Amino acid sequence: MDVEKTIEFILDQQAKFEAGLEELRQAQKKTEQGLNRLERLVEAYAQAGSNQMQLHRERMDRYEAERREQREEFRAFLKRFDDFLHRGTNGQ
Repeated sequence: MDVEKTIEFILDQQAKFEAGLEELRQAQKKTEQGLNRLERLVEAYAQAGSNQMQLHRERMDRYEAERREQREEFRAFLKRFDDFLHRGTNGQ
């Protein structure tokens, strides 16, 4: 067995392994950067969605308050109208 060739083979394999390992490190770094960007985008979209939901809730609250006010005004009108009709039939 030729010791020098064996040592050369082992060193060559180790160099190839190290090169492959460096490629994996670079790929992992790129993947992490992409995931970080994706995470920021998801957070931004989630925040935008949350903001839209809050605006929607506020609009619905205003709408419901307006509807309650309109119902009360309509009930007050109906009461006045009913009072008017009853006064007219009772001669008052």
